[in-house]
Amino acid sequence: MRFYIITILFFLLINACAYDELPLCEINNPSFTECIKPIFTDNCVSCHNQQQPGGNLILETYYDISQAVKNGDVIDRILREHSDPLVMPLGSPKLSESEIQLIINWNENETPNN
Repeated sequence: MRFYIITILFFLLINACAYDELPLCEINNPSFTECIKPIFTDNCVSCHNQQQPGGNLILETYYDISQAVKNGDVIDRILREHSDPLVMPLGSPKLSESEIQLIINWNENETPNN
């Protein structure tokens, strides 16, 4: 009986560790839908939306996000040092290096809507 309980706890632990992982994204050719949009939804939309366009910037749709990334505004802000008052997301932890690289690579691939 104890063996079964330990086995079940082991599998629950393994699944709990994998639950919070980011979806697998192809780093060199990231998908907007699977990789880029979730980054903006989780980190930007609460301040940059139709009702509250922080800095006159809306980051809700593909078009909004694509334009802000292409013109350099987003990349400039996410690359700043955490101590810089203009780093984004404001008041939150800096994006991870992998999130930043996904956005940069998506931009270098001409921001495909995929």
